[in-house]
Amino acid sequence: KRFIEEKDKMAKMTPEEREAYLNEKREQAKKTQKQKLLQKLKDQRRKFEDSDLQLSPLPQAKLVSTPEGFTSTLFGDIVMVTEFINCYSG
Repeated sequence: KRFIEEKDKMAKMTPEEREAYLNEKREQAKKTQKQKLLQKLKDQRRKFEDSDLQLSPLPQAKLVSTPEGFTSTLFGDIVMVTEFINCYSG
């Protein structure tokens, strides 16, 4: 119904009035979209209380068998470098 009313309203306008009306509607839509984006960014920046968040527990860690002579520190370093390369390999 709203669409039909707007269509009738635009049909009664002169081309200049129609152009001005459409420009005004575009500006209003941009303004509304910008306000929504700013609100979304504001919500994302807001600090959360830990007790309010719905978090799932971390999975249980699995033991990894390492070759003889590998210390836990050495294995951790290898995993860290491998993960770094995996993340930034593109």
